Amino acid sequence: MTPSEECVRKLSVEIPWDVVEKERERIVADFARDTAIPGFRKGKAPRKILYRHYEDDISSGLLKGIVWDALLKQIKERAYNVATNPELISFTFTEGQPLVAEASLEIFQDFELKDYKNIEVHYRVPETSEEAVQERLEALRENNATFQNIDPRSVQDGDFVNVELDGFSTIDDKLIVSGMENLVEVGGEGVLPGFNKALIGKNPGDKTEFVIDYPDDFTSVQIDPDDTLELAGKSVRFKGEIKDIKKKELPELDDEFAKDIDKDLGSLDDLRKKVHETLQENALRMNQHSARLEILRKLLEMHPVILPEKCVRNRMEYLQQKQQSRPEEGVLSAEEFRTDAEALIQIGQILDRIVEIENIEVTTEEINYLIEDFAKEHDLTAITARKFMIERGILQENVKQAAQEKVIQLIFDKASKIEPPEQIKMENPEEAHTDTQSG
Repeated sequence: MTPSEECVRKLSVEIPWDVVEKERERIVADFARDTAIPGFRKGKAPRKILYRHYEDDISSGLLKGIVWDALLKQIKERAYNVATNPELISFTFTEGQPLVAEASLEIFQDFELKDYKNIEVHYRVPETSEEAVQERLEALRENNATFQNIDPRSVQDGDFVNVELDGFSTIDDKLIVSGMENLVEVGGEGVLPGFNKALIGKNPGDKTEFVIDYPDDFTSVQIDPDDTLELAGKSVRFKGEIKDIKKKELPELDDEFAKDIDKDLGSLDDLRKKVHETLQENALRMNQHSARLEILRKLLEMHPVILPEKCVRNRMEYLQQKQQSRPEEGVLSAEEFRTDAEALIQIGQILDRIVEIENIEVTTEEINYLIEDFAKEHDLTAITARKFMIERGILQENVKQAAQEKVIQLIFDKASKIEPPEQIKMENPEEAHTDTQSG
């Protein structure tokens, strides 16, 4: 027996004939009331004819009714922690005899819960420096820069050039992008050398044509809110026209600038304070996120468990379907999908056990917030959202996740915090280049 087969359980039920007959009569009566049998008036066909005519419907009704109820009763009596729904193995239904059915299901095996209240985790309360605040203020100036046309002359290194381009594949000359306007900082950080070479020395009104070989790791280009252009690894021939040359003007860092950024701010000092608070909150969130991930990893290491194979395959299939709807996140191998699926199932079991032990509950107010959040996201009323979420099991799953989040927070609060090693500065994703000339 393989380890995963240890998670399989067999169920056998035997239902007395009088119970079966009573349920059969109920099922047949429901059909006979509204259906005419050829050769008989509606509702007048003999019972034996009805039994033969509705044989498949009777079997299906018995399975969904008394058989399923009997299986669930056994599961409850044996206190199984069910991983997958029961699957029918055999079903014997003979006139005058007890109904006999066998089914199999997967369960989660019990495991010993280790001490989760004294986990050692790397964490520090972040300190936001004045240098970081000033850097963010300068970034705000850059984001709010204006560009003014300058008198026509030849393009020089450091200029901002407005160029309108059509892009064609060098393989089949197929049009890739049409009439795309780019503001290129000639010689700027991240600008591909081919753009610099093609623009320097040109004048407004000049035509230009050049080829760019994009690296394999080139970032996709956002053409508009609903469309992106994938150029990684492609060779593109651009044809276009130099429209004009511009100079960048940064706004003064003063009270007026602060008010332009946020009308509720009264001064530059107010803006500095708000930037400091935002950076501090972001850093705190990031540090806590890292610590929480470390907690989850340690919980997995502390609680090795045998997982049901079908349950793992089901989760793998779900993750694969989810990945197909998000191709930008890359493709995982089957082994990586399995690793992720096993980790998600395992950590779910661990957290659910702690939820039970700690008697953690999700309040009515918190449940209402989950419903309101879903309603807002899907443009529904709260009543419609609640009904939709309950019918599809979404609300139950969200409540379960909310309880698990409380467990993670509880473990974090009680964890022994130690100073982390020197942290690597992370790039702000908002500052990543997304135009066609940057790598």
